Amino acid sequence: WKDLAHVRVLVTDYEMQHQDGFQLAGAFHASHPDHPVVMVTALYIELVEAEAARRPFLHLRFKTIDYDELHALIHQLAA
Repeated sequence: WKDLAHVRVLVTDYEMQHQDGFQLAGAFHASHPDHPVVMVTALYIELVEAEAARRPFLHLRFKTIDYDELHALIHQLAA
């Protein structure tokens, strides 16, 4: 995680091969507590929304995502 010290915002998907986005976000946040995380998912289920709500550093967005909106959010969070 030290190699990511220059990263101001982490963007990840929820579904990945070896871990989910919450696991990645939690590990990144533990090392970089001042850096926000944007997680994108196609799963519209209450569990995902509830888990995201428990993590104030995490900004959940659903697919299909408007890339102009994502771009604006990243710039807002990175400022």
